[in-house]
Amino acid sequence: MNLDSALEIIRTCLWEGLYVSAPLILGAMIVGLLVSILQTITTIQEATLTFVPKLLWAIVGTWLFAPFILGHLTQLVSSFFQRAVPAGSGVSIHWERASVARMNRSPSWKSPSVVRSPAQACWFWSA
Repeated sequence: MNLDSALEIIRTCLWEGLYVSAPLILGAMIVGLLVSILQTITTIQEATLTFVPKLLWAIVGTWLFAPFILGHLTQLVSSFFQRAVPAGSGVSIHWERASVARMNRSPSWKSPSVVRSPAQACWFWSA
């Protein structure tokens, strides 16, 4: 790995972190702004009033955006694995749709190939 590829990985991680966290941060900012406007209109200056809606947004927003976040992070990790595995090393990464029956099998450590299911976003060793 040379300096350019290391900088590319750092840049990719920073942008991906910003991209993944943006929906939750922007949502919390909007909720905070709405609560502040409500506090200004009603002249209620309670400090805990802003905390509870933001906490609820964090819970609901994480639940809503979990597929988006996991999809992007899985794609990022997959691209790192593609870069890390040198050609001709005998290790290959297979993309396939995993069934529940296949995922419930015990892992076989004899086979070095990693299988990821885009539908269920999981990694497991193939048999």
